This record gives sequence, structure tokens and C-alpha cells, in this order.
Amino acid sequence: MRAPLPVFRPPGYSVIPPRRSILLLQPLADPQLLSARPPQGWFRPLMLGLLTLFLATNAVAYDYAFPIDNPYLATIAGTPEALIAEVPEKRIRERRLNVRSAHARRTEVPRCLPFPDRLEYSLLAQKQKSAPLTFLIAGTGSDHRAGSVALLMRALYGAGHHVVGLPSPTHPRFVASASSSGVPGDQRRDAEDLYRVMAQIRRELEADGIQASSFRLAGYSLGGLNAAFVAALDARQRQFDFHRTLLINAPVSLYSSISKLDRFLDNVPGGVDNLDRLFNEVLERLGEAYQRSSNVEFTDELIYSVFKDAPPTQEAMAALIGAAFRFAAMNLSFTADLVSDYGFLKPRGLELGARVDLSPYLAVALRVGLTDYFHEFFWPEQQRLGNTGELDRFAYADQQGLAPLSDFLRGNPRIYATHNADDVILEAGEIAFFKPVFGSRVQIYPNGGHLGNLSERSVVEHIVTVLSGS
Repeated sequence: MRAPLPVFRPPGYSVIPPRRSILLLQPLADPQLLSARPPQGWFRPLMLGLLTLFLATNAVAYDYAFPIDNPYLATIAGTPEALIAEVPEKRIRERRLNVRSAHARRTEVPRCLPFPDRLEYSLLAQKQKSAPLTFLIAGTGSDHRAGSVALLMRALYGAGHHVVGLPSPTHPRFVASASSSGVPGDQRRDAEDLYRVMAQIRRELEADGIQASSFRLAGYSLGGLNAAFVAALDARQRQFDFHRTLLINAPVSLYSSISKLDRFLDNVPGGVDNLDRLFNEVLERLGEAYQRSSNVEFTDELIYSVFKDAPPTQEAMAALIGAAFRFAAMNLSFTADLVSDYGFLKPRGLELGARVDLSPYLAVALRVGLTDYFHEFFWPEQQRLGNTGELDRFAYADQQGLAPLSDFLRGNPRIYATHNADDVILEAGEIAFFKPVFGSRVQIYPNGGHLGNLSERSVVEHIVTVLSGS
């Protein structure tokens, strides 16, 4: 029997009963998954998220200067161009790793998914053989190609690190090729999957003559939560003995964050069926500003100029953020159902062929929030796999956050955190978790929303400084 671990309850916290939603940002539907004849009108919404979230970075001792005080606008618009840190324009290599045969839930990738049968990751290696090696874990639904991963990889490469970019365990390729359960969300199981992948990557790099003088670990958003659980696992197994671990904008309670993100979609007039209309209205404003602009590039600076004086309503911005996570939930639910053959979105036992039209399945999946995934799919499947012990669903949900690790985090001087006081994925009061646990090892910025300030010069400088420490 597993005893419940401690739970952090901020002032005014209340449990959200089963309704809709689960996970965390810079997601948007995987372009390859949606390329399988997506429903009409979905391409432009996806491009908004790809354009607005994150850009480049590095460090040279700057004062914090992020100018956007509205957390929803900050999350959507990101850092104005003049404040973005510079990073080396180094080409990032992609590699493939065969982890499927021994550990994946299935012996082959479902035929309807246009993915390779091996896990992909990114690499930037120094010319000299020996250097600190940092693993970076992407946020909800993102892979190693995500803009935030590339940003941080180049910044750390400029500081002398070998850097490996990893997909989120919630990304469809990871689910299909490396997930031992096929249904991500249990943080301990996901950490074991990541740890196995990292160990195999280490062996391949060593075989290629790329040597690590020490190991470091970081992740942003859900990847930050993953990093905490990976660090706790490594403290027991000691394969890496991480010199530094950094949690960037990690959720305190995964369940409370996904519940909040699902509620954001309550602000879409007419509900989920009108997501296209909401995105198109925002894109129309951006298009008008672009035609008036002398700038030939469609940049974060242009987006900032459009919204700074006349932003969309708070409700509309919240809906845009919620919609971005909804696409991540769609990909997660659909891929996990294919891999596990649970029968959540398609009949159990039905094999979808390579040429099948996925549009009807994706249209249904778009209406599945992350809390739906938790209550109607993830929770019963974890029960069936025997991972829940005698915990009820809410006690089990409480284990998927930082609070159960609070003693470990408090007592480990090599684990750091950075966050924003106005991060939109946190419930009221949750930011209070960090200072008592991390003390001087946490940097809390006054604004920035969820990762909106990630490319700001002083933020990148701080990230590089922490991960370069001894």
C-alpha cells in the first residue's frame, strides 16, 4: 500500500471534480500528426501559437526589463525583439534513438502515425571532447525542435556546454516510441522513461567520443516538473549525479494547473466549436498591423506592438492560451489511445491504417480536455496497470506535483528553480510554495506570465549562470 505524500494547499484551494483537462505549455498540435488530412481551418490557428510563443537568447549581465505586466498578454506575445538575448547561430543536429524494442508499450508505431520508429532528440556538441553535458526537457506536447528548447540549447552551447534537447513524455513521438505505459502522466513512471532514454543517449555520445565532464538537467513548464522527478530518481540510482538541476516555470500541482487551463476555454464564445473564429479574429488584427508595418518579418516585436495598446479582452487571451493546450491534449489523448488500445477515442481492437482519414478522430479529440484525459482515460488505465495502490483519484492526482518532493528539493543544494509571480498556470497562492522550499535557490520574476519572458536577456543569463555552476 502506498501512503499519500504531503500536498501543498494554497489559500482558497479547492479540488476540481471530474470535468475537463491535463498538462503544460508551448504545445500546439504536432504538424506531422495534423498533416494527415486535418479538419478544415486548423492550420492558421496552429501558426498563431508557433509565431507567438518563443525566440532566441544568451547572457551578458543585464537588468531585468520585461515590459508586459498583463500575464495573459505576456504569455501570448513573448519578449519584445529589442530585449531578446543573442545566442550563437549554431546548427542543431537531430539524432534518432532506438528504444522501442525493450521498453515501449507497443512493438511498433501505429501505422496511421507519420512518425519514425525511433525517438528523435537534438544535439549541440562542443568541438572539444570533454565539456559539461546538459539535458533539456521540453514542455507539454512539445518535442526537441521546440523554439524554447533551441533557444536554451544555443545559449548553453555558447557557455561551453554539450546540450541534448529531449521531447516531452507527452509528445506523440515519445508516447509511441519510448513510453513504457503508453499513457503518460504518472510523474514517477515518466521520469523512469526519460531516465532510460538519457542513459542510452549518454552511451551513444560516449561511443562517438563526446565526453561529459559533469551532467546538468533542466526543463521548462511540464518539463520542469519532469526534471524534478528525474533528479529524485537519479539521487537513488546515481547514473548522472547532476551538478545542477533547474526547474523553469514548473507547475506546483499538475492537476490544479490543467484544471485551470481547461477552464480558460470557458471563455470561447460558443465553446470549442468556435476556436477557429477566435483565432481568425486575432490573426486578422495581426495581418492588418503587418501590412502597416515597415518590418518585413512577422516577429514578436510586431505582435507586441499590436497588443500593447489595445490588447484582446482578458477572456479572449485566456481562451487562446487554453486553446494552445487543448491541441496538446488532443495529440496526447489520440496517440495514447492508439498505443494503449484503451478504446477512449476509437473502438478497442481497431487498427487504423496508414491511409485512414484521421479527421473524425481528431475532431472528437479536440473536445477532450486534459482533465477529461485524467479522469476518463489516464486514471482508469493506471488503476488497471496497478500503479495507483489504494489511493483514490484525487490522492493520486496530488502525487503528480512538486509537493511530494518538497523534502528532497529543500535538502538538495544543487536544485534550483525560476518562476514568474504572475504565471497563469498557477492557482492563486501556489507561487508561495517556492521560497520556503528553495530559499535563495529560487528566482521569482515579478511578471512574464507563463514563459513569456523566457527569451529576455537577464532571464537567459540567469539560466545559463545557474546551470554552469559547480
